[in-house]
Amino acid sequence: MSFTILAEVEVLKVEDQDCLARFASGARPTISYKGLEVSGSSFASCAINLGDVEEAYPGDKLEIEIGFLNPKLHESLMDVGLEFVLYAGPWMIAKGTVSLLIKGP
Repeated sequence: MSFTILAEVEVLKVEDQDCLARFASGARPTISYKGLEVSGSSFASCAINLGDVEEAYPGDKLEIEIGFLNPKLHESLMDVGLEFVLYAGPWMIAKGTVSLLIKGP
């Protein structure tokens, strides 16, 4: 069974000179939200789909689709309106809110 979400996100500016907080479809950041107790592990990894947008840059606000490497874990914890953050390594690169839950076959 697959499980993805649609979410409204804002790409954040990262102050560290070594990290530019832009990303493209296929990026695999780590997601963190209330109730998820496995931050930093492979269970928290997700995959980003930007749709028609080639790349998201700091300051962009857009709707994205997020898929999960461990969908069963996230499906029971996610609700519409849930706030989350995305990390690339130690850097917070985006924050967002779940707008739709998509449960596949």
